[in-house]
Amino acid sequence: MIYPGYLALETHPDRPGLVKMVKSIKNPQESEPLSDGGKVRFVLHFNDIERAFMMAQSKMSKHIEDLDNNLYKRHLAVAMGDLETIELNHTPVWKDPDLTEAELAEMEQEIQINRRWLTIRDRFVKIIKWGIVLFLLLNLFSPLISMIYNNL
Repeated sequence: MIYPGYLALETHPDRPGLVKMVKSIKNPQESEPLSDGGKVRFVLHFNDIERAFMMAQSKMSKHIEDLDNNLYKRHLAVAMGDLETIELNHTPVWKDPDLTEAELAEMEQEIQINRRWLTIRDRFVKIIKWGIVLFLLLNLFSPLISMIYNNL
């Protein structure tokens, strides 16, 4: 079942260098403060939260620290850039105003790197598709080409 929701990143002072990814039907930034002392740092809204969560987990899978708690060993700004470049329709809802200019610049840099890789991947797929079409056309016309070549 497809339903909208929010994907958020949280940090906690007891877990430096780790971010927690949270999915929710309600905006986590507007909810009560986290009881364990953590802080919501970034929130995105997706039309299909389950698919978005799976894509985010896939994107950050190399950095997993604790799967049960969705903890990733990733710098906050880099993780924000990863989520921002998920290839689904989404809307940025909130960024922590305490983010420094350096963190925002790092996030933008990660977004540019991810978009560059997506462009390279898309071009590669396009080349493969055209190669397959060319192969099939050559295969289709090979009897005709052989016949013309043998009659020369």
